[in-house]
Amino acid sequence: MTIRALSSAGAALPPLETRTEKGRDQFSALLRQNLANLVEVQAGADRAVQSVALGNLDGLQQAVIAMQQASLAMDFTLAVRNHIVDAIEELLRTQV
Repeated sequence: MTIRALSSAGAALPPLETRTEKGRDQFSALLRQNLANLVEVQAGADRAVQSVALGNLDGLQQAVIAMQQASLAMDFTLAVRNHIVDAIEELLRTQV
């Protein structure tokens, strides 16, 4: 690639601040969506357990499945959180 091609390709990109804000907003929205999904899955598991506790033994398998889904969703959320914390700690250790 020539210098002219590189400079013209770079001119088509929006400013870095705009791209950073857009990426931050998308990441934030993704985290909010996944946390809302976690709350919904946990509420479903709570309803299933309550149904079994009230004597509806027909839903026992669904309650076990719902509890396992809630457990996996929580494990995934904690894993994502741990990776984010690790990344932030790594950035803080980086010397400029």
